[in-house]
Amino acid sequence: MRLIAPLLMVPLIAFAQQPPPGQMDKEQYFQQMKQMMLPMMEKSLPAMEETRSCVEKSGDSAQLNGCVAMAAEFQKEMMAAMGAPADAAQAMPETPKLEWSESLRAEIVRDLAESIRGTTITRECLVSSQDSGAMEACMTRAGMGPPKK
Repeated sequence: MRLIAPLLMVPLIAFAQQPPPGQMDKEQYFQQMKQMMLPMMEKSLPAMEETRSCVEKSGDSAQLNGCVAMAAEFQKEMMAAMGAPADAAQAMPETPKLEWSESLRAEIVRDLAESIRGTTITRECLVSSQDSGAMEACMTRAGMGPPKK
């Protein structure tokens, strides 16, 4: 039930997209995405940590839903920073109100930890990679390569 983690993974989703056909080559796209994504990852990692801490401390539905609202607000900010149209954030489905339980809290914390790990690995690979081939190799070494067919 990945409720909050996807809200904070906007940078990774954008990075995973391929270049528009015929507009630029793979290496130009990699360099452009690297320039755009590193600053976003620097902002999203603390937000994910803050959200995870908030969820860990939650003890009732109001607190948990406050954490969700905090994550949703960050997502809107990230979408705006990526140049998404102002109405794109409004068009997103509203996050359902959650009923707090220990198992739901633990599940969300696990999902956030996984998202933090993935974003950290991707950031480290971006920093250390000079081209798309090195990036793919780094991600594969980290166990985050493309899905096997």
